[in-house]
Amino acid sequence: MDFLEVFNIVIAHTTSRADNAKDATSFDDGMPDLGLDSLDMVMVVAVLTDAYGIPQDMRFDDVNRVTVGTIQNYINDNKTREPDSIEHLLEYT
Repeated sequence: MDFLEVFNIVIAHTTSRADNAKDATSFDDGMPDLGLDSLDMVMVVAVLTDAYGIPQDMRFDDVNRVTVGTIQNYINDNKTREPDSIEHLLEYT
């Protein structure tokens, strides 16, 4: 699965973004640009770390500097499994 697709599915199912929020279209997209705040980030990271089998110790000091690429790199460096399908991914939301 494409990570941008995975990321957008997770944010759609775990956050309460404003009506003008956007889906990620680039790995350079920052969280504030997508309408995500620090609480949303906690939810997104919790789902992604569960889905990819990573201990939930991912921390960011400044959510304003986190990009989709930052999260993807962390996932790729630390994952112990991959979700088999979108349905499998949604089990963690």
